[in-house]
Amino acid sequence: MSDLIAFLSTAPYLMIAAFFFTFTTTKLAQSEQIYRVVRNALTQKRHTKLQRVLTEMRATERRFLSTLGAKDESTLKPKDRKVLEQIRASYYAELGGLYKKGDKDNE
Repeated sequence: MSDLIAFLSTAPYLMIAAFFFTFTTTKLAQSEQIYRVVRNALTQKRHTKLQRVLTEMRATERRFLSTLGAKDESTLKPKDRKVLEQIRASYYAELGGLYKKGDKDNE
């Protein structure tokens, strides 16, 4: 019985603490500043991946051209040019995954 009385005497403090906890959590969730920080972090991560993929694509193209002994794309045979286009298409598909349609941040 004394435990019940002790709980009832602390109940108002628990209710006030719960209110402040809920209020603070709601304010943080609705905070524009936090939204901007998270959005900027995701944008930075996406940009870093974009740069990595583009660098990798250029290196792969250079390696492919040097393997064939060509200086640029214009000196390639049609068959080799088709292979180069397929290589580029695979990288462009990976880049397209970074910027999906309907992504509001990129419009």
